Parts: sequence; C-alpha cells; structure tokens
Amino acid sequence: MAITKKIRDFFEENQDKFKDKKVYVFSIALLFFCFYLLVLSFDPASNKVSFLVGQVSDRDIIAPNTISYIDEKETLKIQHETLANIADVYDLDVGITDSSEKQLRETFRTTDQIISSLNSNKDSQNTADTNTHTQSADQAVESLSKNLPISLPNNVVATMLSLDETSRFKCEENIKFFLYKYLQQGIRENEVDKIKQQILTEIEKLDLSQREKIVVVTITNELIRANFIYNSEETQKRKDNALKDIKPVRKTVKKDQVIVRKGDIVTPEQISVMEKIGLHTSSSDTQRIAGNALFIVLMMGAAMLYLFKFSKTIYDSRQYLALIWIIIFITVILAKVSSYLSIFIAPIALGSILAAVLLNSRIAILVCIIVAMFMGVISEEGLRPIAMALFGGLAGIYGNSVYTRGHSLIRAGVFVAFVNFSIIISTGLIYQLDNTQILTDAIYGIIGGILAAIMSIGLLPFFENSFNITSTTKLVDLTKPSNPLLQRLLLEAPGTYHHSIIIGNMAETAATAVKANSILTRVGAYYHDVGKLKRPYFFAENQIAGENPHDEMAPYLSNLVINSHVDDGVELCKEYNLPEVIINFVREHHGTTLASFFYQKALSLENSEKVSENDFRYKGPKPQSKETAILMLADSCEASVRSLDKPTYNKIQMMVRKIIKARLDDGQLDECDLTLKDLTVIGNVFVRILSSMFHTRVEYPQDLNKKEKEDNNENSNK
Repeated sequence: MAITKKIRDFFEENQDKFKDKKVYVFSIALLFFCFYLLVLSFDPASNKVSFLVGQVSDRDIIAPNTISYIDEKETLKIQHETLANIADVYDLDVGITDSSEKQLRETFRTTDQIISSLNSNKDSQNTADTNTHTQSADQAVESLSKNLPISLPNNVVATMLSLDETSRFKCEENIKFFLYKYLQQGIRENEVDKIKQQILTEIEKLDLSQREKIVVVTITNELIRANFIYNSEETQKRKDNALKDIKPVRKTVKKDQVIVRKGDIVTPEQISVMEKIGLHTSSSDTQRIAGNALFIVLMMGAAMLYLFKFSKTIYDSRQYLALIWIIIFITVILAKVSSYLSIFIAPIALGSILAAVLLNSRIAILVCIIVAMFMGVISEEGLRPIAMALFGGLAGIYGNSVYTRGHSLIRAGVFVAFVNFSIIISTGLIYQLDNTQILTDAIYGIIGGILAAIMSIGLLPFFENSFNITSTTKLVDLTKPSNPLLQRLLLEAPGTYHHSIIIGNMAETAATAVKANSILTRVGAYYHDVGKLKRPYFFAENQIAGENPHDEMAPYLSNLVINSHVDDGVELCKEYNLPEVIINFVREHHGTTLASFFYQKALSLENSEKVSENDFRYKGPKPQSKETAILMLADSCEASVRSLDKPTYNKIQMMVRKIIKARLDDGQLDECDLTLKDLTVIGNVFVRILSSMFHTRVEYPQDLNKKEKEDNNENSNK
C-alpha cells in the first residue's frame, strides 16, 4: 500500500510541472519509448552468431528448438528445372503452306503466259532484226518481274524465260516437293536459315542443269518461311500449371541437432539454415536497434492517434496514458523473460485483461494489438506467437465484457487458455511441426492463459490503488454484506440499510434501461446515506414507536442535522477508503434541493421575510453524471411514494412524474447527461417497481372476521 500511495502522490505532486498537455504526452512517451527499446533490443542470453562463407567455425552450432522451414533456394531450383523441361507451344499455320503453293503456281503460270506471248511476237517479226529481238526479251523480263507474286532477281527471271517447258515443269515439281517436305513438318522462326541451307545441299545433289538449280534454289528460298507460330499464352499457361503442382521444399531441424561443427568450413547452406532458425545474423546491433526504435515509434504514434480520435477522455488523462504504457511494458517484460523457456508460456493476455478491467474494451483491444506486434519482435517463430497474443488477448477481453457478478478474471483465464491451445495447435499444423512439439507448445499456451488470469488478480489492486481507479471487480466487492461499513449500517441504522437496498434495486434497473453503469449505480445507492450512522434516530426510517426528535427542535436545527448527513457520509467513506466515484454519490444524491418540510415549518413559525430558502437547501453539488442523477430521482420518488395514503398505480405514477418534473424544473439535472427520453424511461421503471412494492394488500376472509370481531368488541365497550 505504501508503494501505491507513493505512485499516486507522484502524479499529484508533478501534475503542475506538466500543465502543458503536449509536454506531458511527449515526456511520458519518450520515457516508455526508452523502456520498450531496452526490453526489445537487450538480449543477454542471445546465442546468435555471425559467420562468413568459407570461414572456419570456432564452435558447435546446435539447434535450440525443433523448427520446420521452407527452403527457398531448393524450391526455386526445382521450379527452374521444371520450367526448363516445358517446351514452348507453337501453332502450325496451314495458311502459309497454301499461300506458298498458290504463289508457286502463279509464278510458273505467269512465266508460261509471258513466254507464250514472247513466242507469238517472234513469229510476227522479222527474225533478222536483232535489235528488235533484244528489246522484246528485255521487255519480257521486265513484264514477268512485275507480274510475279514473289520478288526474284532479273537474272533468275531471265533464266526462267530461257528454260523450255520441260525444264520449267521439272523446276516446279522440285520446288513443290521441298515446300511439302518442310512446311508440312513445320518450320520455326529460328530454323528458317538452317532449312534453307539444308535445301541448298539437297538441290546440289539433284539431276538438274545449272540453270534449273538456280531457279529451284531462288524460288524455294523465297517461298520457304516459318509456319510454326509461337503461342505465348498457352506456353505461359502450361508453365503456371506446372508451378502450381510444385510444393515448397520444407525441411525440419530437430532440437539439439548439430548444424555446424567446430572446425568445419561454413557453407552457404549452413548459413541459410542458421538464418531460418534464428541463430545467424548478418546485420550489426546498430541496425537492429535502429529498426526496433522505428517500429516502436510507429506503434506508439498509431496508438496516440487512435486515442486522440476515438477515446479523447483517455487521451486527456495524464494518469490513464501512463497506465496504458505501464500495462504494455509489464506484459512485454514478462513475454521477454518467458521466451527463454518458451514464448507460448508467456502471460501475454495479461495486458488485455488489465486494460479491459481498469479502462474499457476499446482500449483493451488497442493494448492487445500493440502487444501482439511486439511479440513478433521478441519471438522469431513468425505467425504463431503473434496469432496467440492477438486472439488470446481478445478472448481475455471477451471474458470481462460478459462480466456481471461472477469470477470474471478466472473465466477470462479459461477463455484465454482455450484460445491459446487452439491457435497453437492450428499454427503448428500449418507449419507442419512435429506432433510432440505442437502438443508441448499447446500445454505451455494453457499455462500462459491461466497465469495471465492469476497475475491479473494479483496486479489489479495495485493498479486500482496507484491510479485511483475503481474497477468492476472492486465495485462488486463493495456490494457484499460483509463489508464493514455496510455491516455498521445494518446494525446501527437498519431502516436506512433497508432503504438503501430498495434504492439500489430501483437505481440499478433504471441505469440498465438508459445504458448507464448499473453496477456503479447500485453500489452508490448502497452507500449514499451512510452519513446517517452519526445520528440514526433523527431520520424517520430508523425511528421507533413514532418518536420523532424533530418535533421538539427548531426547524433551523433540524435542517442542520438532516443536511449534515451528507458531510458525515463523505467523512465515513474516506475513513473506510471508499473510491472517489462512490463518494460522489454521497455528495450529489441531494444536489441543491430544498428541505421543504423544515422550510415550510420555519415559514409557519416566523415571518416569511426572515426565512431564506437558501438556508434550507443542501449545499450540493448537483449530480454530475447519469448515475448520481438516477440515484437522486430514485431516492426522492421512493420517499414520496412511501408517504402516500393507500397508494394505487395511478397515484404512484402521478407522484413519480411530479417528482421528476420538480427536479427538472429546479435545475437539479442541468449538469448531468440525462435526456428527456431517459427521464421518461426512468419514470416508467420507477412506477413499475414502486407499484409492485406498495400495492394495496387484498384482505383475506380470516382478516375480515378478525376485523368484524374487533368492531363488535369496540361497540360493546362503548
């Protein structure tokens, strides 16, 4: 308790030093940034080494745990080999064969026509005219070159014109043979030159004249071209299908397996294995620390933006900000220490559970995410610890969100243990780990979940007292009849105790209906009148046999006694170390309302001009929250309905509406968050409860007989 008092005093004493909100936020963030960086970067038990390929090992490198990993190099090698064995896909273009045959026919038919025309001209001309004959031959070459479907040199065209019909037929048939032979089997783009060279060799062996060979070679080379077209889409599709069938090469290193022996020359494969299991580092400590620092800045910056945007109340509270960073820090330290045995035994859900109990579920989710990210830095087992921290933390938050009056922290621990077990099993199967290791890690996860709950129970009072926070768990403890102050109230002022229980039921039900804090409202109702313990018999509910001391007292003195129960209650609450939120119910449950009975009595005894209304009002303050306002209305309505003669449903309803309207008109509800709709709902709840409490009892036959006898006796006496 002394430690918690010192922490609380520290915040109160140094609050003035950080009047500027930005200075405080920066200072507290810088402090915990240093803490986080120290925890994440400092690793005295690190067994990492830094080897170069070809270096002689000065020690045995042994695997600390069984780990399964994907060998990317081996997988990539298999992929390359598979792709190399997949032939490119080519489509045969039959149109090229038809086009080449057509061009061949047109070439020789055009040649036949030109020769036929040339012979006709010779017959009609004088054979002695040499110049005319030469001119006619040149014209024939030129005409044939223009009309051919393919481009041929003039000397080849002239040679074709000089061949007789039989030679031309032989040339055409040989060319057709080569076209059929090679185009039918298909020619790729990169094979054209090779095919042409092969055709030239074959033509040299044919029984043809030199002129015929020239014609055959030239025309064949012109008509032979690639007719196997590369199909890139189909080729890529086959490669993709082949890659899909290739499974990553997974290798497993057993615990205590020797990876490198002392004196061995370190190979690239050994370095790769050490990197996979986290035993080798190629970077310097400076680089690693810089990376950790940047990561921490990003996480803390994102958290502050989240608080600023979605939880301004927490962001504006100096103590709550410090509390969040402390919870995360403690959780990270525990995870770091636990990682030397097994990261899965770490009570990682501790931070989420504490944040959910002390603050709220939204902040708890933020803490859960930050802790999960830090787990990825602490542990080198990839997805498994991150998933466990995230889902285990969410399970802890859920375990507290369904909290009523049971053992929520124990239930939260059971939830966390179950989720940890499930996540570790599933991720172990994903990584194809050894069954023994999966089961061992899962058992560690169960232990970690239970530890998180146990440590939450132990740390909760420390945080509650240090940061002056009243958690739901503490509120539930205050409702137990064994509480010393409630025990005194029961024994010394039983009427007030009974009244407080009734008000607690009414206020809690109304608070639930308008989505206020119902358990807080009930606890506040239990303690709102503890000040009456100082003078219990001055209050009507504790008076016996109708004796009322106020009958013999001046109204001013009576008012002083009645009003003093508020201050007396505050003193008693502080004496019994009740939280400030409960003390607020004592201060505010009457607000600044008027003690109308004594005010009216004073008016009847004195001159009205001498009686000041302010002298008979409570000093307040007015209710500042929904919960204290609901208590004020419940207290007033219960007392007013109790004073009704033969209460009926209509009378109770009218009285409740009247009291609520009076408090509203008097300005008692000006400083709380209740809306007119809330007041209507609260009124309906009060009417329902009070009607069931103060209904008119039906007289049974025996009661009627008894009453008749009493009347007869009375008449006889008369």
